[in-house]
Amino acid sequence: MKSSNLKIILLAILSSVVAFCIVLMLIYLLATASNNTKKNNANAAVQSQTSTSGAQNQQSDNTKKSTEANAQVSAEGCTLYYVNQDTDFFTADMLRDDHDAAEKEAAEMESNTIGGLYTGTESATYAGYIELNYLDGTVLVPSTDVMPVSSNVILPLGSISQIIQTGAEYDYETGDEMPQFTGYSGCGPACLYMLATSIGAELNPTTAAESPITSYEELLDYASAYADQGDMSTDDGGMTSGSLCALARDVYALNLVNKYDAEQSPSAVVKSILDEGKQAIVLVNHENGRVVDKNANEHFFLVTGYSTAADGTLRFVYANSYYYGDYSVGEPLMTLSADMLDSSASLEFSEPNAILCVE
Repeated sequence: MKSSNLKIILLAILSSVVAFCIVLMLIYLLATASNNTKKNNANAAVQSQTSTSGAQNQQSDNTKKSTEANAQVSAEGCTLYYVNQDTDFFTADMLRDDHDAAEKEAAEMESNTIGGLYTGTESATYAGYIELNYLDGTVLVPSTDVMPVSSNVILPLGSISQIIQTGAEYDYETGDEMPQFTGYSGCGPACLYMLATSIGAELNPTTAAESPITSYEELLDYASAYADQGDMSTDDGGMTSGSLCALARDVYALNLVNKYDAEQSPSAVVKSILDEGKQAIVLVNHENGRVVDKNANEHFFLVTGYSTAADGTLRFVYANSYYYGDYSVGEPLMTLSADMLDSSASLEFSEPNAILCVE
């Protein structure tokens, strides 16, 4: 073979080897690039999943926190509402889902009306309704007919009347029916019954066995033995705070203590009791259904909350059991100023001044 031909052949072989190496290099580079792409894609997917999972966890945490917050709000629960006058109210039976349209219409026509201040909560069962504390139970009113009233402290309470209408007695001389009432002086038992009902107090086992008390009428009858100021079916009867404390202990096993302090204003004492989450039975002077700042009729009422105005003045929310109307109607709550409470509760009574609460 000639030398020139040999060189040509060697160059051809070398070129082939170089070309082969280049091909191998390209294959390696392509394979590496592919692996990196897959790795990057995988990392991106993991990061995306982690990010999504984190977002979901964050959302879950937020939801949990929101739920816990709502649970706390629900636990606090009670709100003071102003109910528009002549608002229809319903019992739960009237709003049952199995009532047909005709029954619901009939129930609405038969419903009573209320208005004024009541405590309550948004109904958990019936959307668009507020469940109000009424007498010793609850009723429902449309949420469109109520307005929340700002208050610092408000505890659930349904007002009852100390005056029990028992029927009519026939007057044989005139031929007329004369309305009969008991409980003109029953403010003490009325306040005790409202307090015990609102906190869910159970009967003292001994009393429950001897005289099961399930209504205010039965408590009033039982309390007659404690009436150390005279017959509670008259205008000038009743019981002292000491007898009321004894009645609370014997019937409900509640220990009522007198927190009145001549060195403090009654409003400061009552506010302190309310801030502890308790209601206060206060002895005040009373005339024509109102608290007065002069010596008048001695009267117990039950304070269940207060609000503070922008200027710092206090106004208290209370249940007044002194009503001459139908005792089956749950009357609205009332309010009075701290100044009026201080003046009325600080006057001299036939017994020691009294601001009672559960110890």
